[in-house]
Amino acid sequence: MEEGVEGDRAVVDRVRREVLRRQAPSDPIVAAWLDDDANVARFLRAEGGVEHAHKAVKRLVSMLAWMKEERPHELVCPACFKLSGGVLEASAAGHYMHVVTYDLMDRPTIYSCLELAANKDIDDNRKHLISTFETAIGLMPPGVEQWNWVLDMHGFRLVDCDPRLAKIFLSLAGERYPERLGNFWVVDAPGIFSTLWACVERFIDPVTKEKIKFVKTTDAKNGEQVGVDSTRPDPTVDATAAMASSYSRNRSSPTDAHSRSPSFATRSSFARR
Repeated sequence: MEEGVEGDRAVVDRVRREVLRRQAPSDPIVAAWLDDDANVARFLRAEGGVEHAHKAVKRLVSMLAWMKEERPHELVCPACFKLSGGVLEASAAGHYMHVVTYDLMDRPTIYSCLELAANKDIDDNRKHLISTFETAIGLMPPGVEQWNWVLDMHGFRLVDCDPRLAKIFLSLAGERYPERLGNFWVVDAPGIFSTLWACVERFIDPVTKEKIKFVKTTDAKNGEQVGVDSTRPDPTVDATAAMASSYSRNRSSPTDAHSRSPSFATRSSFARR
């Protein structure tokens, strides 16, 4: 383990023992999750380190209860996949949010586009968020603990101004997936988005807020369009082909969008570029 929280194995073990004393998981998958030092250490970091170990214990106990009820490792978005004859089949009337590439730090990078998201149901969107985050975690190479998210606001409309989904994301990121978010790019946010941003901004903790960057595909940079030609809203992102292709296709011919979305079967076999 590394220095800091990760380096203090005794603290990690002590926190885990206290969690087990309060709520020993019966599910072997949940038990294995708790047995992973990196998961315990991440919750310790989120609470500010060793001095706040008691808070990490409380959050981990809550996390185990949530995992037992929600079963995120098994969750499949009901709007994107339907069970037919015992086989999961992709649905066209769903969402457009999935892992598309890795950055230079080997972090999975999620891309979503509002223009192509047909389903606006709040709970369906919550389940899709969880499913996508779990997919990103499953695609992380050893030693990597974070993902990036590129939120393409192309197609943002009044119906998207519901602050509940933003609050759900903030709750998931803070309570269930702490320390997982690397960078969050909001691409081409329209003026109407300022109303929603004003509603949710005050609920964002300072650490998460620092990771949110607003960029435009039309911002000139060395004669190129940021996010379209150079596709570098941040120098750590090595996603030129994937991002350029997504931005341009989703603005020119979005009608076949869901035929381009990865199927459930291929998500687990996603190849690193």
